[in-house]
Amino acid sequence: MKKLSEFVNESGIEELNMILEADNSWGEIFESIICEAWNSHGKSLGDYVKEAEKRGIDPVALAENIYKCLSATGEISDSLTLNKLDNVPDTTQTWYDLGLYTKKPNTTPKTDIISSDNSVKISVKEESGARLMSGAVNETIATIRVAVEESGDKELKEFAEGIFEKLKGRSTRGRIKGTTASILKKLKLRENPTDAPEDESERVIWEIEQAKNELAALIEEIKKFPKAYRALLHEAITGEVKFGSTSPATANYILTWDKKGNCELWGIDEYINKFGNSYKIYATYKSSSVKVDGVKTGARDSWMVMTLSN
Repeated sequence: MKKLSEFVNESGIEELNMILEADNSWGEIFESIICEAWNSHGKSLGDYVKEAEKRGIDPVALAENIYKCLSATGEISDSLTLNKLDNVPDTTQTWYDLGLYTKKPNTTPKTDIISSDNSVKISVKEESGARLMSGAVNETIATIRVAVEESGDKELKEFAEGIFEKLKGRSTRGRIKGTTASILKKLKLRENPTDAPEDESERVIWEIEQAKNELAALIEEIKKFPKAYRALLHEAITGEVKFGSTSPATANYILTWDKKGNCELWGIDEYINKFGNSYKIYATYKSSSVKVDGVKTGARDSWMVMTLSN
């Protein structure tokens, strides 16, 4: 399959600038550009011409290059159109049960771009630092349980369920004053790190750290079971159990692209075979500023997520 970079070199397209605001990222814009380029058969970027031009990219060459890249794979019929996926169905009951949810699960689809006949469902990832998932604790539990069930290993299942029981009693989200990073520094300086702090903000992060350590132990155990680890990657990429195998939200292809404009389309198994070993699983934090009537209060909500990234 011919890479987009081969056409980039011919056209003189400069390196793509990927760093923009998160809610209007170049990555999201690039998904729309892919659709426009394909649907126009490489003749136009539609309403995204200026988005390319302000980054020093020739929109005519980019449209042609993307179309040639995807067309060369032979995976997408020329009669099909590509569009960003908007409407997402609820998750399966199985997923709800696996994740021990008490409220409606997050329904962010794994599919970013879908063909007009729903046969091609593409998850778009930047090649460098591609994140397969970043989910809070219930999402994490459901994903891991899918992997553990697939492994068929009784001891691993018992170990995992023991961890999940412990997580039920752990707080994985809370409100703090200051930043998570600054509180973590304070916790590291404590003489008795295993004792719960008296300070309310420190206690919140200390509780999350306890849950994080439990989850980290489980992740390390799963890495010892190749079948379980592969199943974890598969679910994180596709959302097959989360949404169901026939759902438009369940991805069956991955499209990778990088800062130089390289573009490749992969089947799921093909992608895991090639890049699965480069992914790391770790627990980390997310946080958001607390506002009242649009004004920041100085407090932040902090919570734990599991991330899979290369």
